[in-house]
Amino acid sequence: MKQLRYAATGRLADLPPAVRNRIVDRNSTSDAGVSSQVSRTIDAVRSHGDAALRALAFEFDGVELVELEVPQERYLAALGSIDRDLRSAMEAAARNIERVHRAWLPEERTIEVEPGVVIRRRPSPLRRVGVYAPGGSAVYPSSVLMGVIPARVAGVPEIILCSPPSSSGIPSDAVLAAAALAGATRVFALGGAGAIAALALGTRSVPRVETIVGPGNAYVTEAKLQLARDVRTDLPAGPSEILIVVDDSASPEAVAAELCAQAEHGCDSAAVALLIGYYLLQGGGSVQRIAYGGAER
Repeated sequence: MKQLRYAATGRLADLPPAVRNRIVDRNSTSDAGVSSQVSRTIDAVRSHGDAALRALAFEFDGVELVELEVPQERYLAALGSIDRDLRSAMEAAARNIERVHRAWLPEERTIEVEPGVVIRRRPSPLRRVGVYAPGGSAVYPSSVLMGVIPARVAGVPEIILCSPPSSSGIPSDAVLAAAALAGATRVFALGGAGAIAALALGTRSVPRVETIVGPGNAYVTEAKLQLARDVRTDLPAGPSEILIVVDDSASPEAVAAELCAQAEHGCDSAAVALLIGYYLLQGGGSVQRIAYGGAER
């Protein structure tokens, strides 16, 4: 678990305005700089395709990509090489995710509302979907599982995964192993707004998809918003936020794990635990304890 540090202590009302605002201001208004940067990225991918994607990987990931696509044997090999405990945890998560989504599969229904008038509802899987898994400040094999498995359960024949390359030029072994375990059809070492643009618009190497799912930073979210006319996407998720209400019987380790799981998503994340007697607030990699209704403990 990452070490956390205290940013400040005291009553919330007595904190300096800058510190207090960083904790409580959850304005999700898009930053103009982010919007303009994403617009330029989309235009570059639209105009120059694979060449733009290689340039973006060099600029933002510091790698020169010879091939954008990761060979299938590479992520199959990753599944066999990762830590045994990690693989066991991923397999358990994959089973649970698949079990839930199989239970929720829509069924074909037919009803005759009048003699000879038959109404039928027939669910059909999409032909090709794109899944994005972040990989900048941290890696998220869980995002791979939660994006790919529902599509596979639904019967989607082609599932395209994009995740940023590490210094080796391909996504981390954990992400690649998750792709193999979940059943991704193809994997590309692409990140950020460029990956979203490639999936939405298509390039020589990256096929165009019908919908895109998966979390990401402000640039990924902005790219989804700007490309809404070109492709369907999931909800434009904003900064991660979580509130945990606990009492003295709660496990500190379990609470801390839940806070960290959300706070690691980015420096604008807000994770708050409300305990009897005091507040514990965390956001952006720091922890804030504030006395409330009694002595701090």
